[in-house]
Amino acid sequence: MADELVERIVSLSRVYDLARKEPGSKGIDLQELISSILEPHRSSHDLTLEGPAVLVDSEALNTLTLIAHELTTNAAKHGALSLPEGSLKVSWRIGDNNMVELHWREKTPGFEIPECQPGFGTMLIESGVRQLRGTFSRSFAEDGADIQFALNVNE
Repeated sequence: MADELVERIVSLSRVYDLARKEPGSKGIDLQELISSILEPHRSSHDLTLEGPAVLVDSEALNTLTLIAHELTTNAAKHGALSLPEGSLKVSWRIGDNNMVELHWREKTPGFEIPECQPGFGTMLIESGVRQLRGTFSRSFAEDGADIQFALNVNE
């Protein structure tokens, strides 16, 4: 448990290191941000990240980091990152009004659809989505979670 906590803290610190590296820059690359958060799981899971270059500005960085970290934590506890056979694909594109449409798709062998009782993590994600003036939807299939966002990450 201690090792898992340390990995999470290190993962978050990588993101903040990215932010401090280039003061005055116009943002941090979305792929680099998500990759840093998922880094502890990269060697033991099938992870795919794909999408165009998108800069996440400093106003959105903390909020998006918390959202991605919460999704990663949930996947490590209950979803695709909880089993070596699980897979995660994170993809994004630029949609209408320059919103980033992000798709988080987990495939988890033996997945059991959870009761949809919103917990603290869901409230955290919903709050972050509101801060980024976006939308959020989540559904569950027999093989895992399917989560979609439209977010304003760069003014």
